[in-house]
Amino acid sequence: MIRRIVLLSDGGCIRGSLISISLRSSAVEGFAVLFRQSIKELVDARNCSCKVSTNSLIIEMARRPSPTLTDAELRPMEVLWERGPSTVSDVVNALPQELGLSYSTVLTTLRILEQKGYVRHTKEGQAYVYHAVIDQNQAQKKVLKHILSRFFDNSPELLVLRVLETEKLDAEDLQRIRELIKKGDNP
Repeated sequence: MIRRIVLLSDGGCIRGSLISISLRSSAVEGFAVLFRQSIKELVDARNCSCKVSTNSLIIEMARRPSPTLTDAELRPMEVLWERGPSTVSDVVNALPQELGLSYSTVLTTLRILEQKGYVRHTKEGQAYVYHAVIDQNQAQKKVLKHILSRFFDNSPELLVLRVLETEKLDAEDLQRIRELIKKGDNP
């Protein structure tokens, strides 16, 4: 999703200062505040020598990174969790062929995961070997915290109630839940 700030023009030339800003997130608002002076200078410079007709000026910003793993990021993470440290080629070969993911796509995804703190790499000979920094259990906890804060007002009770209302649980699952509750009551 691209966030846009649009400067509209009047009669083919940008006149005056900022006419319209479309804001949808605090990151875009911060961007607008930081660069308002630069935008105003651009508008003023454009007005001084407006020989070319301009309908709008669009400044685009990339989408904010996901705080949890995306589907594309989860696939190589599952390979690293299952196989352990792996080269990019190892990860490509371990992924389902029907996905048709190229070496460069997997490499880009691993670099994103490294920026997000999920993996790190070491150089072994000519190859980079990627290692999971966050195990699957930690990733699951991170997702649960995100879901709790985003959809359940940080209430584990609401989340559990929703699961119990919407999912069909067998007697074995219900017994495990009872045991966990009992264990939580007796520290």
